[in-house]
Amino acid sequence: MFRLALRTSRPEFLSGFHDYIANRTSHKTNTVWIYLVALKHVLSLAFDRGLIDRNLFPNYKPHSEFCPRDCLTMDESMRIAELEPDHPGLGPVRDAYLFSCFTGLSYADIKSLTMCNVKKRDGQLWIYTTRRKTGTAVQVRLFELPGALLTKRMPDSQTAPIFPLPSNGWCNACLKKNHPPIEYRPSSHVPHRPPHFRHDRNARAGHADRNRQQTSRP
Repeated sequence: MFRLALRTSRPEFLSGFHDYIANRTSHKTNTVWIYLVALKHVLSLAFDRGLIDRNLFPNYKPHSEFCPRDCLTMDESMRIAELEPDHPGLGPVRDAYLFSCFTGLSYADIKSLTMCNVKKRDGQLWIYTTRRKTGTAVQVRLFELPGALLTKRMPDSQTAPIFPLPSNGWCNACLKKNHPPIEYRPSSHVPHRPPHFRHDRNARAGHADRNRQQTSRP
């Protein structure tokens, strides 16, 4: 178990810790940034509560780098839609993932959706919800495919979840195990991996044109 002696911590500890996780463990820049942000939070709390006599982070600024998002083509999305899952419980996970691709909503947003969030406006179905991560109110128009998925998964109760999903980790394991062969386009920042939900996706316009040729992978 890792233990940090707060009262004896010195600025040199930060540079040593940074060097260790960046070089000896070969973590990438954004992974290093995540660890340092967490450590900064712990040490800032310790300073505010009088557990240490100095703030070790005043001039130490962790940096992240932009990572281009991998994406699926429309054809690849359709191949996932046409896939027959090898277990009945995998169908809702697959449908929720596709719904996420075509609406820009995250796993957490979709898991909390009920029919109370669905409204009809000018003859079109719209999702009215609030993003769990940012608290931002969003309106998402449902085009043909997400509209069909909504109809398919529509619950009997207005307050029941449209997509009763298990944990995010279990969903990602299902998607990893049950997906068609897809040619991914990994970059130096995007690993070669199957479809997966993300907690930390950036907000995207959910009313994007249904004929666009790429849909962002959540």
